[in-house]
Formats: sequence, structure tokens, C-alpha cells
Amino acid sequence: MIRPLHDQIFIKPDIPEKSAGGIVLISGDKRDHEKYNTHEGEVFAVGSGVLLKCGARRKLDVEVGERVMFTNHEEMHVGDEVFMVILEADILGVME
Repeated sequence: MIRPLHDQIFIKPDIPEKSAGGIVLISGDKRDHEKYNTHEGEVFAVGSGVLLKCGARRKLDVEVGERVMFTNHEEMHVGDEVFMVILEADILGVME
């Protein structure tokens, strides 16, 4: 298990199903491609929070298990799993 530091968040992205041969199954419908390209996923792990100038830590606004929409990200591979690594500021919103 990897634990993110500070205000970093690991997201398990929504990835479309794959065939037995490992091919991503997306129809020719443009809406499916747009859905695949959206940045949505489930929060997998969160850091300890933002370190403030006074030395205290501010807890992050998201929790493990929440579904979020996000923008900028770095892709990280751990074994067969793919995670997106983002900062709290890159979260656009929590999906309810």
C-alpha cells in the first residue's frame, strides 16, 4: 500500500471494461469517448493534509470512497492497477 503525503490524493479512475485480450471496449459513439475522457473516479487514499504557515495541518475536504471529478493529474501504475495522483486543488467537485 502506498500512502500519499500532504495534500496529495490517489484516485482510482473510471476505466472502461477490457476484453479478454486487453482491448478497451468503447463503441463508435462520440459520447462514449467523451465519457472515457472525463476525469472521474473514486478517492482511494488521501494525504495527511495541507501544512499551514503556522505549523498546523488542515485536513483535506475529501475522504476515501468519495467519487470526485478532477482536472490535472499524473498517472501512476502499481502492479496491474492504475491510479491518478492529484492535489486537493485539482478536485473540481464531489459527486453525490
